[in-house]
Amino acid sequence: MKKLLVAVAISLLSLSFQAPALAHSSISETIPKYQAMLNSLPEEVSITFSEEPLVISGKEVNSITVINPDGQIISADQTRVLKNRLSVSILSNPSIEGTYSVRYRMASPDGHVVTGNYEFYLGAKSDAVNTVLQKEENSWLEHFFHLHKEHIGLAFASLIPILGWIFWRRQHNLD
Repeated sequence: MKKLLVAVAISLLSLSFQAPALAHSSISETIPKYQAMLNSLPEEVSITFSEEPLVISGKEVNSITVINPDGQIISADQTRVLKNRLSVSILSNPSIEGTYSVRYRMASPDGHVVTGNYEFYLGAKSDAVNTVLQKEENSWLEHFFHLHKEHIGLAFASLIPILGWIFWRRQHNLD
């Protein structure tokens, strides 16, 4: 038992020498606000993050898409980046009362991609759920593994020596 505790202590100690993980960027402000009830459609939607997004010349790695209650994209194709703020213009479409969905994708400077969505309402909340966002919500597990694959790998890598030692001990105790 004493040897098992030593093996566990060594494994935990080896994890303490790993490079620290950087925190992922988070949203500090959305305009319009999350679940805001509006009387008129805004000209622009913007999201401010806790850090500046990664910008790669010639590639669009950051985006905001606004979807109306009928499921149509009503935002411009080009998302603008200004410091730690992403913004997109709303195309001049007739306003439809109901739930508007905002999807976003932001690449952090460390390479991690932050994605998500939120809603705001024009006049009243819609009863129907947007099918485009419903498909995205179903892939949360895929997104989780993509975001944390290094952490999961480290956890399994730290278990291998412990399980190997336990297996070896059992084999030698049986002889």
